[in-house]
Amino acid sequence: GLWNYNILSLTASGGNIFAATSIGGGIFRSTNDGADWIAVFSGPYFSDLATIGSNLFAGNASGVVYST
Repeated sequence: GLWNYNILSLTASGGNIFAATSIGGGIFRSTNDGADWIAVFSGPYFSDLATIGSNLFAGNASGVVYST
């Protein structure tokens, strides 16, 4: 879960909450208001998250790193 990472950004879309975490983490999703989290993408750190419609965008100082 998220307990070992610093959360750098949060966003929500529909019934999902997304959290971007520090180095070594990635992006996590909760479908139950934050009670449980699952990893949906691992990679570099993400400092920013945004949703447009059902699309999720994640980025850092290098630009947009991940999108659905």
